[in-house]
Amino acid sequence: MMQAHGDGIYGYCVRTLRDATLAADVLQQVFEQAYRDLASLRDENQARSWLFGIAYHRCLDALKSRRRTEARVVRNPEGLDTMPDSQPAPEERVAVNQMTLALDECVKELSVESRTAVLLRFQESMTFEHMATVCQEKPATLQARVMRALPVLRRCLEGKGIEL
Repeated sequence: MMQAHGDGIYGYCVRTLRDATLAADVLQQVFEQAYRDLASLRDENQARSWLFGIAYHRCLDALKSRRRTEARVVRNPEGLDTMPDSQPAPEERVAVNQMTLALDECVKELSVESRTAVLLRFQESMTFEHMATVCQEKPATLQARVMRALPVLRRCLEGKGIEL
């Protein structure tokens, strides 16, 4: 399962968490949990949705944990966080084209729920029904989130000088 779905789940985790190291940790948690709970997978055809459901919940856990940690971070006299910066190295950013970078920034500004819905729909090409399984919400709710997020993303990209 990890060979078949690992890259997709890792990509989802990176884009949701905005931190490659944390995403790698979450990926490991996902497959550890999947291994423990393998008996609960009733239909092998649903493995992808099942794994993304686990990833969704582990990403939420990681985001909550990060918020709690950041709330405890003490600022030094220069006003800089005492935690290391998790931004990609400059040479990595150069390799990313302008459109992708701008889109990533705009997706980052969405709420966690909207970001998850957009990423599952467009990055992972999931149907709203599969997304509902992952997020444990109604397909119509997720469809509405995606539809509300698209104009927000368009305005954000246009504000960054990207013409669509």
